[in-house]
Amino acid sequence: MAIQQAVHLRPKPDTRRTKQAGLSTWYIVPSGVSALLVLYNTAVSFLPQAAYDFISFSLNFLLALLLVFWARKTGHSWQALGLRSKSKSTAVQWASALGIGLTVASPVLLLVMYPDLLTSILDTQRWYDMSTVYLVYRTVVRIPVGTAFFEEVIFRGVLQSLWTPQLGVFRASIISSLVFGLWHITPILELFQGSSLLTTPWGKVAGVVAGIFVTFIGGLLFTWLRYRHNTLYSAVVTHWVIDAIATLGPFVGARLVI
Repeated sequence: MAIQQAVHLRPKPDTRRTKQAGLSTWYIVPSGVSALLVLYNTAVSFLPQAAYDFISFSLNFLLALLLVFWARKTGHSWQALGLRSKSKSTAVQWASALGIGLTVASPVLLLVMYPDLLTSILDTQRWYDMSTVYLVYRTVVRIPVGTAFFEEVIFRGVLQSLWTPQLGVFRASIISSLVFGLWHITPILELFQGSSLLTTPWGKVAGVVAGIFVTFIGGLLFTWLRYRHNTLYSAVVTHWVIDAIATLGPFVGARLVI
């Protein structure tokens, strides 16, 4: 009887507290990773310009390896990270990734066709001073490996895999794409440095907001490719093509103006 009374009087477990603890666990980890990524990219921008490319390239590569290693150790599969697919990639997938990249980046050609537009948006002297050797390095090495592959692994791989189990693919895609947009705040400011359009504080705010929105939409596109082809590599190809054309356009346009 005493045992029965003890069992009867035993306090019921606080399921609400358990749920709250579970909520904080899954919510804090991906939120913390998201915030650290934005802070990391801001901190890297303060590196000395002469050593920026080499150091940031090395740090990005190391960060990607560490996050993938940590994700694997915490139970995320290669497939969940988008780094392994059950189906083999086809020529159609690669062609579509390439075609989407060319289509999305095509407006950059306006900078070549309309030099006045280029001079009002970007600092043409900075693009004119870029050497051909550096252009080749940037489009063949830096962008595909240090930017496209790195960012796809981080945002469409690790971060997407962290948010998806609790939020589902759609909401996880929204969050990872938003963080992707915030990640680009510093690059946006650097891109438009010297622009006549962003000379006022409100102009800079408008430029940054527009840049975040564009990269947010780009993040959704890359996420769609990641799930459409069941692999990150299609998104990497599209990302590479877009960024490469976004570099080639001002490079050529600056030489037509100056």
